[in-house]
Amino acid sequence: MTVRFEYAGYRVVIGPEPDEVTVRDPDR
Repeated sequence: MTVRFEYAGYRVVIGPEPDEVTVRDPDR
């Protein structure tokens, strides 16, 4: 199972699936 969530302005992806979303910080 892949878990996706946002933390401290970052989009975090945890799981065996490839990261479909680029990690980015909208606060910067």
